[in-house]
Formats: sequence, structure tokens, C-alpha cells
Amino acid sequence: MLFYKVVCFLLLLSCSWADRMVTLDESILNGEFVRFERGLVHFKTAFLGVIKVPLLKVRSLDVKNKQFLKFTDHGTHLGYMKFKKNQFYLSAKKDGLKFETILSPRVAVIWPEVKKAPGVLGSEVSHWKRKIAGGFSKKSGNVNESTTHFSFEAKYAFQQIALKFYGSFYETIRDDQISKSEKKLAYDYENKFSEKNQWYIRQAFEKDTIEELTVRSDLATGLGYYFIDKKHVNLRGRVGFLHSYEDFEKKDDRSEPGADVGLSYSHLFKTGIEFKSELSYLPSFGEEQTYRAVHESYTTLPWSFSVNWKFKLGVRHEYDSAPTGDNENLDTRYYSSLELNF
Repeated sequence: MLFYKVVCFLLLLSCSWADRMVTLDESILNGEFVRFERGLVHFKTAFLGVIKVPLLKVRSLDVKNKQFLKFTDHGTHLGYMKFKKNQFYLSAKKDGLKFETILSPRVAVIWPEVKKAPGVLGSEVSHWKRKIAGGFSKKSGNVNESTTHFSFEAKYAFQQIALKFYGSFYETIRDDQISKSEKKLAYDYENKFSEKNQWYIRQAFEKDTIEELTVRSDLATGLGYYFIDKKHVNLRGRVGFLHSYEDFEKKDDRSEPGADVGLSYSHLFKTGIEFKSELSYLPSFGEEQTYRAVHESYTTLPWSFSVNWKFKLGVRHEYDSAPTGDNENLDTRYYSSLELNF
């Protein structure tokens, strides 16, 4: 009888120190947390071995030992971790009462303190973040029309440096003829020389058949300031000098200096939904005193089956004070697309 009591005591003791994971279907797993990467929780059990469970299907996770958490902005923290309601909680002390809340989209990799970060999980995690998005629509009947749009972004971030390459393609074919075609390619580099201040340089190239624009090149440099620079909310302003060159099909070329004024806001919500809005004002110092203004806002919604796939909804306004031909000053586009992050 004493033997069985000892065995039961040891079993209860081992269970009390085991890591525990509860899934959305209320399945309870006791075992050992191995690591978290690419949106998957690696969890080791006595009977099933190491299983991989998507984080989106995990209700809660309690881990007994210290863990390294590596964020998507490449910062790394060490502490006691737990997960609940799509949020990670990190504490410096095992029985600490104060936990720091961390939204799950910010966490790239988690691994135990007592183990070496394997391969790409540790310091070798890429400093690059990439995304591609695309959409297609078709109309038939009185008019046969199809529209294709595609965009990409590759961003490198390490310490105070951020470099972004991005571009887009938009084309509408009507009755087997290209009625509108727009192509853009750009880069943006910024360097934070203090907690809130930065200097930047950016350049953008554009071709647009509606504007009868063979090529437009905007080269700008200046200073930026972060009014808000928190983990989930960001508000940045920029002021700089701009040189714009425009080559038109039917008008004289234009090369003028100007100003580059911009405001950018982003917010990552607890649910993983992200909202971003950007506004640019580009006045010219030339004789005609023209200006352009661009506003774009979009929301990305995470898909339930994968953390890498998102649904994107947005609107873009472009205002030109001196449009070509019979074009209107304001051009507005609403779009939706499927986005892949990797």
C-alpha cells in the first residue's frame, strides 16, 4: 500500500512540473515544450512524441522553465512565459506578479534557456521580412474587362537601420486592349541616430499610361521624428527635400526641386489585425507651383488556417494639381488582395 502511495505521489509531482497545453477543442496535453517557430508550437508528450500544433489552435500554454523569446524586430528577451487568448505573457521571475503582454504576431521564435537555439531559430534568424500580395477581377457581358494587381515588399531591419524595397503592378484589359497600366518600384532607407530621430533617403520610379507618364523619378532625403514608437503603435513624421523628374509622352519633360512631407501611422491590434495609413505631400518649387498628394490606408486580417496568410483591404488616393489631358485631379482606387508573409 505504501508503494502505491509513493508511486502516485511521484506521478503527481511529475505532472505538477510538466508543461501544459490546452487546445481550442479543450484537449489537455501534459509534457515538455520544445520550441515555437513559423507559427507552430512543438510539444513533446510521453505517448505521441513531438507534435506540432498551430498557435491559432492553442487556447493556453503554461511553461515551467525560462524561455528565450525572439521578436520579429529581432530583439530577444529571457523570462518565464505563458500564452493565453492569442497573447504571450513574459515575466522575469517564476512567481512574478507582473507580466509583460506581447502580441503573438510579434513573436518569431521561442526556445528553452537550457537548450542551444537550433539553426535558424537563434541569432541566425533572418533580419529580412518579405510579403507579396495579389488580386484578380473579371467582368463579362456588355464589356469584357479584367484587372490584375500585384505588390511586393522586402524589408531589412537591424538595430537602428531599416531598408525597404517595394513595388506594385496594376493593369486593366478591356476588350483585349490595355486600358490602364501602372507600375511602381521604390526603395526607402532610414537610420535612427537617437531614440526618436532619424534621417532617411528614398527613391521611387513610376510609369502610368493614364497620366501619359513614361517615367517619374522622385528622389528625397531629410529628417524624421517618431511621435509614437511603441510595440504595437507607431506614428512617424518626415520632412525633407525632393527632386522630381517626369518624362511625358505628349508634354515637355519636367525636372523640379520640391519638398517631401510625410506622415505614417500603424497599429497592430491584439487580434492580429493590422491597420496602416500613410500620407505624403509633395509641393514643387518650380515656376508652376504644382503639388501632388498621396494617401493610402489598408487593413490586413489574419487567416485562421495560417499565420503567414492575410487578407488585405485598402484604398489609395492620388491628387495632382496639374493633371495631363482631360484627367481629373483626384484618382481613387479601392482594392482587396491575398497576402503572403514569409
